[in-house]
Amino acid sequence: MYTHVLKAALFAWLLLWAAPVSAYHERGHEWTDRTAYTLRQGELSVGLRQLAVGVFDALTISTSPFVWAAGAIFGTAVPNLEIKLRDWFEGPVTTSLSLGFVYLDGSRLLEPIAPDEMVKARLATLTGSIAGSVRFSAAWSGSLELTYAELASAGDSKGAFVAGTAALSSLRLGAIAEWRVSRLVALRMSALMLLYRKSPDVRVEVAVNDRTTVDGELRIGGVAQPGAWQLLPAIALSGASLNFLAGVGYGYQWLPVGGLVLANPGLAFDLDFFVRF
Repeated sequence: MYTHVLKAALFAWLLLWAAPVSAYHERGHEWTDRTAYTLRQGELSVGLRQLAVGVFDALTISTSPFVWAAGAIFGTAVPNLEIKLRDWFEGPVTTSLSLGFVYLDGSRLLEPIAPDEMVKARLATLTGSIAGSVRFSAAWSGSLELTYAELASAGDSKGAFVAGTAALSSLRLGAIAEWRVSRLVALRMSALMLLYRKSPDVRVEVAVNDRTTVDGELRIGGVAQPGAWQLLPAIALSGASLNFLAGVGYGYQWLPVGGLVLANPGLAFDLDFFVRF
């Protein structure tokens, strides 16, 4: 499946690279994902990871089509939004601040399991990032991003008289080094490290009867510990319309919501393509 997607994206890039749209690895056209850069005013980026619009040169608003598509699984829309504000100084160093959220109501997903229990389940994540990017020369640039994520969920079942909450917070450091081999081709090395993770805990309240209520606190194991890392080399192609990135690396896998990290390391894949115009 991954091979077929890769071939299709490469073929599309070869067909569209000559169209007169904003791209190429040039100053002012830097990629915005996991960097401090923003779209220019009026620009639009449509791709796998982001649907983004440049409100002003220093302000980009984006949403994730992938997360919206997950709504088909949960039977409801999954609202998500990120706002990135960049500094207004001109020069080789760029900094930015990003804030984002995701909200999921998974109640409908639980209906086949307990159709008569009036089960409700909700999840919300908030993220905040500080990023800095430096264009060292015409060929070399680098970015650092510090991201804090807070995940909270709540649920209850009126029929079973059960209610509970769960919380998880984490802090990660991301880095990208880019070597622009030519106007069209760049080689990237990206890295992630989990700096901090609060032990996830779940609080449960069970009403045994009208007079008795039991409160419990659970600790969840089997999640990645601080120090978990990922190293991922990739190739980034930027024509005159379609931008494409593919890479394979090793390490712990970060999920796209809430800063969640899978417990065991393994192969990690990176894939993205988007049109910026």
